[in-house]
Amino acid sequence: MLLYYKEILFRPVPAKRLVQLLFSMLLLTIVLLNNKAQAEVGTPQRVISLAPHITELVYAVGAGDKLVAVSDYSDYPAEAQLLPRVNSFAALNIEAILALKPDLVLAWRSGNPPADLARLQQFGVRVEYWIRC
Repeated sequence: MLLYYKEILFRPVPAKRLVQLLFSMLLLTIVLLNNKAQAEVGTPQRVISLAPHITELVYAVGAGDKLVAVSDYSDYPAEAQLLPRVNSFAALNIEAILALKPDLVLAWRSGNPPADLARLQQFGVRVEYWIRC
C-alpha cells in the first residue's frame, strides 16, 4: 500500500500541469494578500448611502450610526431623514460627498449615474455597489 502512494506522489508531473499548478498557487497568494490588505483597512466609520433601499439595509444590519449622508428619498427609518442629502436620481453632489470625507460610498449600479461614480473613484473614494441577489 505504501509503495502505491509513493508511486502517486513521486511520479513525474507533465510541464503543462506544473504550470497550471504554479499559476493557481500565484492566484491564491494574490487573493489572500488582497484579503489581508482589505482587513487591515478596517471597518468604515463614515459611510454614505446613494439609494433609499441601501439606507434601509444599512440600518437593518445595525450600522446606521456609521451613515453620514443619504440619498434624497431615504426616509426610512426616521433617523435617515436627519442626515444630509447628497444625491437625487439624476446626479450626485460630488462636492458635498467629498466634503464629508467618507470611508465608503454604497452605490446602486443601475440607479446612480456611472460618470459621477467614476468621478468619485478618481478622487480616491471607495465605492462599493449593491448587487441584487
